[in-house]
Amino acid sequence: MTLRNGTGHGALWLILAIVWIGPAFRCALADPPSGSPPPGKGMPNPDVEAIQQSARAFEAAYRAKDADAIAAGFTEQGEIVDTHGNAVRGRGMIADEFRRIFLEHPEGKMTIAIRSIRFPAPGVAIEDGTTTVIRSKADHPIHDRYAAVQVKLDGRWLVASTRDLVPNTTMIPIPDRLKPLEFLIGDWVDESPDVMVSASYRWGEGRQFLTHEFMVKRVGQALLKGTQRIGWDPLRHTIMSWTFDSKGGHSESTWTWDRNHWLIKMHGVSSDGQPSSATAFLTPINHDAYRWESTDRVLDGEAAPDTTVTIVRKPPNPQAEATAPPKR
Repeated sequence: MTLRNGTGHGALWLILAIVWIGPAFRCALADPPSGSPPPGKGMPNPDVEAIQQSARAFEAAYRAKDADAIAAGFTEQGEIVDTHGNAVRGRGMIADEFRRIFLEHPEGKMTIAIRSIRFPAPGVAIEDGTTTVIRSKADHPIHDRYAAVQVKLDGRWLVASTRDLVPNTTMIPIPDRLKPLEFLIGDWVDESPDVMVSASYRWGEGRQFLTHEFMVKRVGQALLKGTQRIGWDPLRHTIMSWTFDSKGGHSESTWTWDRNHWLIKMHGVSSDGQPSSATAFLTPINHDAYRWESTDRVLDGEAAPDTTVTIVRKPPNPQAEATAPPKR
């Protein structure tokens, strides 16, 4: 993630908030400040409580989309640094970044899990935790780790530095990674004047992958059938799919969410050894429809025309509903 382009705003959004959202979560570890007597067993740590109070202030400012109030929670020269070393420094720049984020992601939601807070020196706090951001209802979660340094100035805790860390990908369950594709579960159809394409998506065992069965028919005759599995590749750190068709061809694709659609890059080979490639855009329209656009299509070195179709959810079978056992 970078701070210099559109994708980087997700990283900024994660780390700008890390010291304020704590009230919704439990501090897993909190050491007493150096130079002060440790609180008795079961007694609250006043500095931890102060940090939690600033978290509530951030939540209020975020709901109000008040970038200036958020920036005021940093020191005058406070900084934000992402995993690539790109930095934003100073309250003015931080406020500008938050204004840009609010414009780009007005529906966004954030949760932060504080793992530990420790006090290595008087007036200094180090916080570690994990963050999850969903920019919109159609977006997939962005998970990250962070470390923050706060300093106590004139009795108030302010952020001096926040750093986005390389995430521990083993912390995120595979079903959570695939949840953004859950809207596909069900039966779908696209009926053109001479061709009908039907598709069915189901969860695989343990929700560790999705299965996709499809069929292309013309005048009642099946032209092509296929099976696809969609899952998380822990080596490439991305969602991928593997497709096999009834004529012996197969392909591999990477899936990336890009603002309002899934960008799918496919490379494959036909049964007679002809290489193929294409770029597809799967754009959710609503719960019962999505648009499929295929471009840059190449088969054995020859360009193929682009295609665009709208796929709709298949209506329930009235006869099947009539014969189904009553729900309890």
